[in-house]
Amino acid sequence: NIDARLTAYKSNKIIYIGNAQRVDRWDELTANQLKIAMFSAAQVRPEDSPLNEYTMTFKEFSELAGLDKDSSGGANYKRVFNEARKLSKLGVDFIAADGTLIGFNWLVSVRVSPKSGTVTYSIDKNLLPFYTSRAGTFALIELLDYMPLRGKYALLLYEFLSKWRVAGQVYQSIPDLRAQLQVQEGKYPRIVDFLAWVIKPAIDEINDKATVSFKVKTTEKRGGRGKLEGILFLIKPITTVAAAQAELLELMTAVEIPEPVALAIVNDPERPVNRDYIVKNIKAGDE
Repeated sequence: NIDARLTAYKSNKIIYIGNAQRVDRWDELTANQLKIAMFSAAQVRPEDSPLNEYTMTFKEFSELAGLDKDSSGGANYKRVFNEARKLSKLGVDFIAADGTLIGFNWLVSVRVSPKSGTVTYSIDKNLLPFYTSRAGTFALIELLDYMPLRGKYALLLYEFLSKWRVAGQVYQSIPDLRAQLQVQEGKYPRIVDFLAWVIKPAIDEINDKATVSFKVKTTEKRGGRGKLEGILFLIKPITTVAAAQAELLELMTAVEIPEPVALAIVNDPERPVNRDYIVKNIKAGDE
């Protein structure tokens, strides 16, 4: 059974290279490649090193992504493993705010085993810190909501909005939104088309398929002469008991509280602990 607590941690700096002085390369990924990269992020733990190897099975991936689990050699099977191989050649190169040149590919040392239906890989040593660090600004990506999304724009928008889930809202100008969703230059040049073919379908898909994280509403922000300048995204968390407990447990284990202890605290009805308290107060080593 797929673990209902599957959550990926992804640094703000990777979701949006907003503090980079220059981005030299940011290879565009397909929807499946985005999902494989996020699946790999979900397997990383804070104590991992570049020596760690990870395995993705087609069965696991297809269950999360809602793909038909066709037999070995089927169309979906071939497509997923071909995309995984391509990720070893795709990545990002950028100059950080302090002048450091950082470059990585999404997967390294990729080995595909068609017979067992698995992909084995490692995480680039330059990418790993963006997955292992729980400090600073990062997003918690719920794979049970992320993986079923089909549209590339929906996947990228979900990643972006996830890091603002606690704040409850975020404003983004139209030019920044185009860059965030990696809309190619010259595509949907008219704002009305950009909204109709990019933003609305992405929001509709997120709201339709999200069951454990959040729902989204938008408010248009207009400037002089009524020109649309940007969009305010209103993010409403889904507050079911199961979703809240799953998120709290992920946070407790992320700060290295043993899982049995974390489970006892999260499930104790007489000592309620909320997400904000954990983020602000609980650190590794606390009794």
